[in-house]
Amino acid sequence: MFRESASISIPQCDPPFSEGSGYSFGGGVVLLDQLFRLEGFWTMAFAGEHRRTQQWVLVLGPFVIVGVCYLLTLPSRRDTGRPVPGSPATIAAVTNHSASVMEHWWRSVSQAATGSRGDSQASATRISTEESARGFTQQLRASATEIREEYGMDFEVLIRAPFVIAGDDSVEGLQWLHENVLQPSQHALEVSYFDNPPTRPIKVILLRSAERWKQLRTRWTGFRPAEYAGFYSQEDRCLAVNLSTGVGSLAHELTHALIHGDFENCPEWLDEGLASLHEESEFNETGTILKGLPNWRSLHWREAAERQTAPTLQQLMNQPFGQSQAPVVEYAQARLFCIYLQQQGLLESFYRKARIANNAADNEAILCQ
Repeated sequence: MFRESASISIPQCDPPFSEGSGYSFGGGVVLLDQLFRLEGFWTMAFAGEHRRTQQWVLVLGPFVIVGVCYLLTLPSRRDTGRPVPGSPATIAAVTNHSASVMEHWWRSVSQAATGSRGDSQASATRISTEESARGFTQQLRASATEIREEYGMDFEVLIRAPFVIAGDDSVEGLQWLHENVLQPSQHALEVSYFDNPPTRPIKVILLRSAERWKQLRTRWTGFRPAEYAGFYSQEDRCLAVNLSTGVGSLAHELTHALIHGDFENCPEWLDEGLASLHEESEFNETGTILKGLPNWRSLHWREAAERQTAPTLQQLMNQPFGQSQAPVVEYAQARLFCIYLQQQGLLESFYRKARIANNAADNEAILCQ
């Protein structure tokens, strides 16, 4: 309080003054003198007591600090026996750990719904969320069983909601791919585009062996392992990637899986444009955006442009996608257009507006807004 009073500004006066001149500046000098004197009095009065307090702090302080640090190192009762993250107990294929993962996943899905409702509605929503979590856990386990039955028991399987990850890698290798590729990419894509989290399991088949990839047999129509580095089946909610070609195809196919859960009627040119955009990309500084980088597809479009055979933007949006004599050019153009929109800061808003319109015919109108 005294230090606040000492900061009072005193008005400046032109006439010179001296003691007894009669200039009191509205009582400012007298007030400051009283405050300084009073502060000095209290400082002297408590000087001895202050020194004694310092001595007690110096004597007892170290014991208090050591005691508090010891208490902080004690394990919490509720954490006793919990597996350490990254240990074998936490990366088992299908374990009780998946149930807690589901509860956490579904809490995040329903958080927005429960946050603004009354207590009774929020309670009912929480009950519904718990039931959904249990149902989702059962779906994940069923998906893991399907993978083992279809692709063989030698596949390692890892459940990390909303994914069921399987492949010819070790469990630790699958865990690494989830933590360093799948999860960060999913986070960035959901922040940028998607408002509806997956409510069904997404099966992910990852193969490091090129030979094993060529031998992969599925019931998917049109899947030709020798020609593709990755494939996504919307019907099965399953993606497969040949990791011997890199992880770019994983980001490509993951984009398809997340789009189909968020924007079911997404125009195919936009679906493929976004997926192709992310196959060669980098994270921004905060990890919330995947920024597209140039890749091999640009060469196809450049060659078509030089021959004046590249489709117009209107043709790209309105014609059936990928059914021309040069579908590779259409993929390239869709990717380049998405890169352009991203560089202009328009890609995220365009996607969201297209989803709201839910009509491919409105794409040109959205671009003109």
